Amino acid sequence: MAARSTASVTVCLAAQARLAFAQDDPERAARLQSAADGLRRRVGLRVWPTLRQAEADLIARARQTLGTDRF
Repeated sequence: MAARSTASVTVCLAAQARLAFAQDDPERAARLQSAADGLRRRVGLRVWPTLRQAEADLIARARQTLGTDRF
């Protein structure tokens, strides 16, 4: 945050989401990934091409684990 780089913050949030999922906390993973997505949308950023598939997979796995209602 101190660097004022929204892109870096969103990458960090997405990385924390992957870590949360790996630590068997899909609800936290979904919240963190949603925060990254929302921040990107607000400032008009897109996910880096090399990360798009990994982030889409994380969301799909979290949705499947939590169920649509909880997700």
